[in-house]
Amino acid sequence: KVKFPLTYHYLNTYRRELESRSTHKLWGKRNPFYSVYDIGSYTFAPYKVVWKRIAGAITGKAISFACAVVEPLSSELIGTRPVIPEHTMIMMEFYNPDEAYYVSGILNSLPVKTVIASYTYELRQETHIVDFVKVPKYDPKNNLHKMIAELSRRAHELAACVHARTKPEACEDVRNPEEELRKVEDELDRAVAELYRIPEYALADFRGLLEALSGKGIPEEAPEPSTGA
Repeated sequence: KVKFPLTYHYLNTYRRELESRSTHKLWGKRNPFYSVYDIGSYTFAPYKVVWKRIAGAITGKAISFACAVVEPLSSELIGTRPVIPEHTMIMMEFYNPDEAYYVSGILNSLPVKTVIASYTYELRQETHIVDFVKVPKYDPKNNLHKMIAELSRRAHELAACVHARTKPEACEDVRNPEEELRKVEDELDRAVAELYRIPEYALADFRGLLEALSGKGIPEEAPEPSTGA
């Protein structure tokens, strides 16, 4: 009322709606009607890895999992500000962009997406994912960790060339962003497989399992080579 009277007037316009919130009824004793709850230091972290709480069509198959790194917004008008996701997003906070891209790269990889699809469904893709998938702590001195972060960052750049409405200037030098993105994703899958000590040939099995979980059917096993006996 004293410092920001116009803001108070605006909020007071919606006083009834703000007071009727379930969170305010639960935690709002002696708090102003405009209080905001479930906010912590993580909310204002500069870098976040986010994914949808509800992902894809409601089919009972969680093959649509995808996460992304959200960086701070910068402009002459507002300066540099952290992006605050809506409640429909699950977020992990980071203060090092390389670590954020590293974690995102691991979660978006074929082996990890297969694990996620094997036990979740679209309506409940929440924070438990990093409880069931062990993500090794990022080490800036580890060359494999740095490679995963760089590949993940490059995949984000190419994905913007494919999906963004306003294409970044860097996209002008990319002839076929879809093909380039597939190549980077394949490299990322191999790097994450190496991180978890998964043989590279086993990636085909992960791909087949993910297809089976998607409802496309169980792929036929290749016949064993004849011994000539």
